[in-house]
Amino acid sequence: MMMDKPLPGTLHELLALGLQDVEKVEMEIRGGNKGLEIDMSNWHAVLEDLEGEYDRIVCSICMAGCVMREELGTEDDVDMMPDDFENEDRIKLDAINCLRTGDVSAAYEFLYEVNDYNRDENDEDICTVADRRIVEYCKDVVGFKKEIRELIGELKEAGI
Repeated sequence: MMMDKPLPGTLHELLALGLQDVEKVEMEIRGGNKGLEIDMSNWHAVLEDLEGEYDRIVCSICMAGCVMREELGTEDDVDMMPDDFENEDRIKLDAINCLRTGDVSAAYEFLYEVNDYNRDENDEDICTVADRRIVEYCKDVVGFKKEIRELIGELKEAGI
């Protein structure tokens, strides 16, 4: 099921949306939805209980997977990846995935395909926000969110 509202067109808005949707999923999990888990190594994957790890089928999703679920209407019983979406949504989901790890330059490159971002005389992207390493969600949820919020602020200040 696809939603009518397009995903935002800037990196800071995409990352803010990703964080917002992660927090929506976290709230649903805290509210008792045992069919969801956040795992940044899975896009939007249905995990069957093949080895007795779960007592149910679980939808395991990353930040971009949370956006697939919350914004693009992907149902919990469906495996999805960015390539399963139309061009702009695919590109924006890939950009979100890059941003959650701190790979700003790759996210910028993805969005260059849909935005008129600056290029230099050699036709290379000019990105004014530096790449960095974001703490992994599974190791430090609070630290992850803090660093994501800081990156959102830098991206917004840079106008991208």
